[in-house]
Amino acid sequence: MNDQIEKKDELQAGWTLSNVLAVVGFVVLVILLAWLAIQFVRMIPTAWNSLANVFNDNQRALVERTTDENADDKAEEDDSEDPVVVVDGEDLIDDEEDVEEEEDEETTSPVATSTPSTTPSKPVTPQYRTVATYVVPTSNPNGYTDLEVSLVAVGEMTNDERFIPGTSLETNELGAMQFRVKNIGTKTSSNWHFVADLPNGDEFKSIVQQPLKPGEMTTLTVSFATDRKDGIHRFGVDVYGNSDINTANNGFTATVNIR
Repeated sequence: MNDQIEKKDELQAGWTLSNVLAVVGFVVLVILLAWLAIQFVRMIPTAWNSLANVFNDNQRALVERTTDENADDKAEEDDSEDPVVVVDGEDLIDDEEDVEEEEDEETTSPVATSTPSTTPSKPVTPQYRTVATYVVPTSNPNGYTDLEVSLVAVGEMTNDERFIPGTSLETNELGAMQFRVKNIGTKTSSNWHFVADLPNGDEFKSIVQQPLKPGEMTTLTVSFATDRKDGIHRFGVDVYGNSDINTANNGFTATVNIR
């Protein structure tokens, strides 16, 4: 009898201990689950941000890969086009390609509107600069001398010794004739002089004149009195110089009407 009671007490004691352990385990499990729940809630924002970053990185990589593929395709298209010939800094391409490119630009480019200016444009004044170059005549020692004489005009000489060209002369006035001597050779001439037959019948012999360089010329005016009768009168000039290769052009004759 006593043994049964002792076994019963032992069973009750064991059952009570089991209940206590079960309760303690349940409480620990609840605490653990609560702690896990708190940790999960705290980790949700971080996990969400990580997922967002991963998504953004994937999108960025996709865009870059797509851009690179488009650039490669564009480069392949450009390489497949006809070669461009460059002449004097300008590209010469087929006219049809120009038209197609212009049409593409018209369809794809935005239309820009411009407002006309109300300010009138000022005329552009051309800018220029005149540069005068003077060449000093040079003599060729192995060249030649050729003096040429030609009539400039006849006319009258004023009291202040000013020559006025005219077509005729008046009697009893101071007439004048003007002529030019030029060296058309390649060598500087020697000293020279001239002899003038005047319309009034007189002869005038000049003093020695200075040498003329190649291409150089001098203009001389000889005045005279017109005291002869009315009518047509002859006059002329002859030039004399040493080493002149051509004497056919060393003189001239002309006529003038004296009224």
